[in-house]
Amino acid sequence: MSGGGEGREATGVPAAAPSPRAVLQGLLDASPDPILVIDRDGVVRALGRSAERELGWPAQELVGRPLAAALVAGDRHHRLPPRLLGRRGPGSAGTESRTGVPCRRRDGSELPAE
Repeated sequence: MSGGGEGREATGVPAAAPSPRAVLQGLLDASPDPILVIDRDGVVRALGRSAERELGWPAQELVGRPLAAALVAGDRHHRLPPRLLGRRGPGSAGTESRTGVPCRRRDGSELPAE
């Protein structure tokens, strides 16, 4: 016999499946594109390593903060869809068109984002 099946630990017990959160984080970290996960209230819930590098913010400083307060450059909150500002309204189901919004890096420089 071979030395154990795939997905099994050395004890022969099946390895636990990764949590959905761990799978999501793995996908975010594997992406070459900077990706942030924002909830319906406009709060940053997750981001990948590319986003950390591009923005200069470690995940632990962005996760749990409102997107508008953390990343939107200057006084440009009016350009964000209402759902990203924590407001509900028409288009809050994610049907609004994408609009470029300048984001603020940790060093204060700006970059376009959608």
